[in-house]
Amino acid sequence: MNTVIEKIEPMIYVGTYEKYNNGSIAGKWLSLNDYDDLEGFYKACKELHNEEHDPEFMFQDFEYIPKSMIGESWIDPEFYNLLNEANMSHIDYEVYLSAVDHGLSWETLQDSMMILILQLKWQEVRVLLSLIYGPIIVLIGIKPLGI
Repeated sequence: MNTVIEKIEPMIYVGTYEKYNNGSIAGKWLSLNDYDDLEGFYKACKELHNEEHDPEFMFQDFEYIPKSMIGESWIDPEFYNLLNEANMSHIDYEVYLSAVDHGLSWETLQDSMMILILQLKWQEVRVLLSLIYGPIIVLIGIKPLGI
């Protein structure tokens, strides 16, 4: 189970083209957290629509999946890799979703986040130094570090 997405549940509403063409949007919301990979997800889709001989799945709606990784009848095979990478990262999953939708790669996002973290850490160090040494520096007449 993916721990990063315990609070966020990527889901897809799965119907079929046959049902849709016959005036029905019958289907069900399936949580991708319930499956280890796309093969498991597609197996569940087949079981859901087992009354059809060869169902053509229609993904009528979805949540918490980058728009670039899903279409009306397909999911990018890399989607579960994204979940695993996000799970091992310090980057918030929703931030990553937005970045992917805006064309950023995982590596670019990681690099950008590391630069931001390092900048924030440096500012924290400067503030800490100013708090610790500021009064001493003021006493001896040297201007304290700015923030």
